[in-house]
Amino acid sequence: MTIKVVLIAFLLKKKLLGNIRDALALTRKLEVVLSKAHNLMLERNIAALETHLETQVKLLDMLHLNASLREHYLKEAGLSPDPAGIRSFLQIICSTPKAEATLKQWHQLEITAGRCRSLNQANGKLLSRLAASTNQIIDVVFSSQEPSPYNQQGICERKLG
Repeated sequence: MTIKVVLIAFLLKKKLLGNIRDALALTRKLEVVLSKAHNLMLERNIAALETHLETQVKLLDMLHLNASLREHYLKEAGLSPDPAGIRSFLQIICSTPKAEATLKQWHQLEITAGRCRSLNQANGKLLSRLAASTNQIIDVVFSSQEPSPYNQQGICERKLG
């Protein structure tokens, strides 16, 4: 192996290690944001929820970019850009001093991502229940009123009075 090949391999390994560390930090932030969004929905604090969702979208964009970079680094290293490629990478670095810390970070990333999935599903269910209760309230409020004589175009379809 030439020095250039060794240097490229070292730099790729360093980039992948940093990428995994960054992904873990972003996923932990997302977990906090998803949990806070759940509480804001329970409180029906729509104004705060809107602002909070903007933060969530930014984090998701950053996680997407992080995943794209990881795919790129894995391909550059000659590995498949999927969980099998990550496992191969982790096996390759097993002999290095940072291997244990990286394996731990990757495991924590998988666990945190799982919690984010669960929180997101819970938020989706809560949002669905809130929408259903809002529809019920609208039905109750407007069920006692006579239907409007006007159609969707604003044309009167029946005699008034």
